[in-house]
Amino acid sequence: MTIYLDLDGVLADLFGHTAKVLDVETYQHIDRKEFDQYFLDRDAEHLFANLPVFPEANQIVEMIVDIFGEYKILSSPLNFDSLGSIRGKNTWLDRNINIQPIERIFNHEKHHYATSGIGTQTVRNILVDDFRPNITAWKDAGGIGIKFQ
Repeated sequence: MTIYLDLDGVLADLFGHTAKVLDVETYQHIDRKEFDQYFLDRDAEHLFANLPVFPEANQIVEMIVDIFGEYKILSSPLNFDSLGSIRGKNTWLDRNINIQPIERIFNHEKHHYATSGIGTQTVRNILVDDFRPNITAWKDAGGIGIKFQ
């Protein structure tokens, strides 16, 4: 069994930061067009490298490592600047997380990692993510999804 942690919205406060920059109460007050424009107007590498860390981020990682021994990051890159967002996310992880993941995967199709095979057995993997469609697709693919809020 592998534990996958999403980055934005689980360890890094992307949505709180975005709401603060756009001067709205919460990110739910931002429509999709405005949210997309927010990313288009910024340098993706700088944005992701400098996101605030959730205060409990390292405690979550430590708890997972205590229970499972290790974890992997599974995070979606930006569509329009995939490489910049990946560089920024890698910098963010290096700066902010005390126990580093054994692997960093940047992929929109998270559900492809929901299960893994060992011999003839299928192992159900766990995803901790804040985006409900990712959790739904993960579960539909046979994995165990934990919705983080």
